[in-house]
Amino acid sequence: MKISYETKSELLQKLEEIKENITKADKEYQFAFARGDFESCAVWKNTLAFNRKFFGYHIKYQIKRGWL
Repeated sequence: MKISYETKSELLQKLEEIKENITKADKEYQFAFARGDFESCAVWKNTLAFNRKFFGYHIKYQIKRGWL
């Protein structure tokens, strides 16, 4: 996966989008778990894990560029 941004503001905008996705996936995962819908729970858990990992890649990129 190649991550490339020209400006810090582009990266920060993408990080905000990912944060929103994390929040949504976490909320849906918790609701699915509370309902006992374990098929849906697994889907949202995987989505949550993917978004957290993706967020980490972007933070590492931000650190490497010295934009932190």
